[in-house]
Amino acid sequence: MTTEPRPIRRLVLSTDLLGDAPEVFTQALGLALRLKAELYLLHVTDTEHPDASWRKLPTVREVLERWGRLRPDASYEEFEQLGIRVHPVERRPTDGDLVSAVIRRVNELQPDLLLLGTHQRAGLGRLLRGSVAETVARASLRSTLFLPTPVRPLVLPADGQVVLKRVLVPIAHDFAAPQLVEELDRLAALLTDGHVQFVLLHVGTFASLPEIAIPERTRWSWKTDVRQGNPVEQILEAEVAHEVDLVAMATQGHDSLLDDLLGSTTEQVVRRTRCPVFVVPV
Repeated sequence: MTTEPRPIRRLVLSTDLLGDAPEVFTQALGLALRLKAELYLLHVTDTEHPDASWRKLPTVREVLERWGRLRPDASYEEFEQLGIRVHPVERRPTDGDLVSAVIRRVNELQPDLLLLGTHQRAGLGRLLRGSVAETVARASLRSTLFLPTPVRPLVLPADGQVVLKRVLVPIAHDFAAPQLVEELDRLAALLTDGHVQFVLLHVGTFASLPEIAIPERTRWSWKTDVRQGNPVEQILEAEVAHEVDLVAMATQGHDSLLDDLLGSTTEQVVRRTRCPVFVVPV
């Protein structure tokens, strides 16, 4: 018999308030609504960018009314009954290091789940400017949900419903699998009441496929896909073939010079995926 999952009470979304920030904010708000969680909107800046404004984001009430979760004349008490709170947090770094300031504030807030929008920058642009989201996730050592844009959303922008029917779970090492599966089971159980199919992807052979303890939930089903080839390419191909809504991966961060230049397998997938990616550090 499975136990009830530990709740996810606090979400932190790091945002630059530019470009696709409204879309990422809408995703985060939908997740907070489903989880009945506090949502902290973290904006760290060292300059007054003319396009970086909280006014770029839709209001919480505006989105909830569009989704039919609040009446246009709803009282504050009715909003409270939804079980969510949204806190804008702006911080200016004291030393000019934006990334370090974001990491420090994330660690102060101690979220149960870190949310990061990514622009899927690649090639020379990534080498010159790097990826703030990747660096923050790697340094914070917290379970992180990457919300790349433009990709298939986890939260439908029209009505705020969470869509989670099929998840791709690349498995490479037996020591990482238990922690990844445990955190993924927790997230999926909290995000949906429907059936979820998990596809365990192993790039290798059946002989090298790690043994995994599968959670005994009646709403879950599991199948295995074993492939050979380049891990990143096989993950991306499997993502399309299985039409998944989410990719879930364990990561060890960078452990070689090649990782520093090209990024870890997880980071390379995040840059090219067509759906959100849930990352668990091990």
